[in-house]
Amino acid sequence: MNLWRVLLVCALVLAAAVDAQAARPAKKPKAPTKPQIAVIAFEGLAPAAARSAVETELRTLLPTTDYAVQPAATTAATLDAVKKLGLACDSGDVDCLIRVGALTGAAVVLKGQLSTNGDGFVLDLVAADVGGLRERGRVRVAVPAGGDERRASLESAVIGVLRPEAWRGQLRVAVSQRGASIVVDGVPRGFAPLSSPIELTPGAHAVFVGLEGFAAWKNTVEVRYADVVDVDVALVPGLTEQAPSFSTRPASAPPELMSAQVRDRRGPMRVVVYDVEAAGVEPRVAAAIGTFLVAELRKREHVSVLDSGELRALVGQGASTTGDARGCTEDQCFAEVAEALGADAVVVTSLTQIEAQTVFGLRRIDPAKQEVVGSFVSRVASGDTTALLPLVGQSIEGTFADVPLRAGLRAGVDDKARHVLVPPPLPPLLAGTLTAGAVVAGGLGAALGGSAAITWTQHAAGVEARASNERLAPLAATYNLLQLGAIVGVGAGVVLGSAAAITGAFTDWEGYNDAIPASGVRP
Repeated sequence: MNLWRVLLVCALVLAAAVDAQAARPAKKPKAPTKPQIAVIAFEGLAPAAARSAVETELRTLLPTTDYAVQPAATTAATLDAVKKLGLACDSGDVDCLIRVGALTGAAVVLKGQLSTNGDGFVLDLVAADVGGLRERGRVRVAVPAGGDERRASLESAVIGVLRPEAWRGQLRVAVSQRGASIVVDGVPRGFAPLSSPIELTPGAHAVFVGLEGFAAWKNTVEVRYADVVDVDVALVPGLTEQAPSFSTRPASAPPELMSAQVRDRRGPMRVVVYDVEAAGVEPRVAAAIGTFLVAELRKREHVSVLDSGELRALVGQGASTTGDARGCTEDQCFAEVAEALGADAVVVTSLTQIEAQTVFGLRRIDPAKQEVVGSFVSRVASGDTTALLPLVGQSIEGTFADVPLRAGLRAGVDDKARHVLVPPPLPPLLAGTLTAGAVVAGGLGAALGGSAAITWTQHAAGVEARASNERLAPLAATYNLLQLGAIVGVGAGVVLGSAAAITGAFTDWEGYNDAIPASGVRP
């Protein structure tokens, strides 16, 4: 009996303890503490007041990052103690900063050098990662004397040293000539048109744009953090300059290697051909050359060609040089479509008149590798348009030597191409009108001549019957008029017929003038 009482008492005590524990308020979890970042007092040739002001403003930006700013007094006290040990870190040595960070208990140490630059300053900022025993980031930024631009500059510096992977700006280069090489700081970045901006670290960057037959465009462009810089380039005819490049890859792969790649393909080679860029050359001539290039490429085995007319159909009628509803210019839309289609090659061609010569340039670009795998350049006399025709076959043969011709086809344009490039100047309507006029005039003259013959027969019969002059005189007058009309009609028919025969030799009977509109844009 006593045992049951003991058990009951124990149960009641245990229940009371559980209730008391449940009623006790739960402890709040401790908030995770942020790692500390120590800022060493800025040094440099700038006035002490300016150094202090920039350092204070930079400290106000640091709490927005993933770090807690160590109080300036704590950092200064540690530095005073460290200096007594002979560790001053005046040179900004990263190893020294790491030692200081370890002594102060900071995860990252920042050190800045501030110097004057006109009305503003230049800040050299370095961050040392104490735990990683390495340099976190190092930047140089221009710091204006004040205003929003000053804060934006310091924000850029903070991102640059703490998150260098995100320290980027963007450069958009729009070039009037398709296929131009775009090189930034000696590194090839693609060919115009670019479907997306180039990401760069903030600062000054040397930009080079070049194309065969055009003078190179070179300039230094300032890129800022989280900003987009737009550069519009219109190349002018001139001597070609070799683009600077740090790439050690060959300009083109050996033809036999490329042939093996083509033979191993499961589908056709997809080739996008842009309109021929014309500078100083009649647009109609450039459009005709573009048509011949497409036809020449379609003679190759396992090649699927998409020209600019078909690209416009895919992009839509809204595409234009000013942009469409999708927010891209025609060139950007073309580049996006070519990329979406998985084009294996892009062909860009230019015709540029330089003094007394026309430069014919063609590039075969690999869009995946963003490099030129084949190029062709030749010059002809600017007045000899037909001299461009042999270059069509030669350029395709030289840049697509890895792709064989289809059986039974011959490289090069045929004789009809000469008429398309330089068609007869007169329309068929003129020769047809002259021919119709000759037929009508000749027929009328013949009819009048027949009437004159009938009238003369009547006049002769009246003379034989000794008719009166009152009856014979009208017949004679009518005969003379009909005879004159017959002579004029037959003469006009002969003249118009001769003119029609001569005009026929200069008439575009095959419709070559309608094949390529004078505007140079194919429907």
